[in-house]
Amino acid sequence: RKRKWAMTLWHGMPVATAAVLVLLPLLLGGYGARISPALPHFALLAIAYWTVEHPRRFSWQAAVALGLLADVVMHHPPGLSGLLYLAFRGFIH
Repeated sequence: RKRKWAMTLWHGMPVATAAVLVLLPLLLGGYGARISPALPHFALLAIAYWTVEHPRRFSWQAAVALGLLADVVMHHPPGLSGLLYLAFRGFIH
């Protein structure tokens, strides 16, 4: 039973780490004029890592879903970050 829970947690780790990095600017105080220009897309770091190390565990659907989450957080048009993350994942893979 513990092993099944641990495996589920392990397989969800790529999306969870990328989601935390997408939400990181909210934890740092939001996307105000003071912070916004200095913040890169932190999720691209997680997408690059998980695509190189474990490409089967970070699917293209996860990249698009994280992009939609990033669009909501950063007030971008829906699909913009999803397309960016998908193209970046395709370029790395």
